[in-house]
Amino acid sequence: GNTGSLRYMAPEVAMCEPYDQRVDSYSFGILFWQICNLTTPFQGFSTKMHSEKVIHGRTRPQPSKQWPLAWVQLQNECWSHDIFQRPDFEHIYNVLEEEVHDWTDFGGIPSRATEARAKKHNLREATDALRVVDGDAHFLAHDNGAVEDGGPTVLKHEVNIV
Repeated sequence: GNTGSLRYMAPEVAMCEPYDQRVDSYSFGILFWQICNLTTPFQGFSTKMHSEKVIHGRTRPQPSKQWPLAWVQLQNECWSHDIFQRPDFEHIYNVLEEEVHDWTDFGGIPSRATEARAKKHNLREATDALRVVDGDAHFLAHDNGAVEDGGPTVLKHEVNIV
């Protein structure tokens, strides 16, 4: 039933609706945000405000623009209002394990700017490989334009609650 801290509680639990283990994914997403942000989520929200904005209004914490996209995507999946979109913990583990491997490759936690530079670098390497294989300068000019426009998708949120 309605047990635990409201701050980390999945909306369906707070509304006394049937639920399953996916409520733990929701709670993990909120806790993961707190760990990444070093701030308490929904700080200053009264019980009534939390009910209106989070449980019924679907407000979620605002991710930092500096966080790697994998973190933001994982959080959004975890606290999805649609419980069927929430990942199981095997998926969560796999995402976090991949992130740890990426940190090793980058020499630390990559920011979105680092990810964008790496993506641009990888696209340039692919373009160079095409130059060797294809030799079509017109095709490469088109690809170079795509490289300049490359980069991570920025997720926009309607409400900034931090």
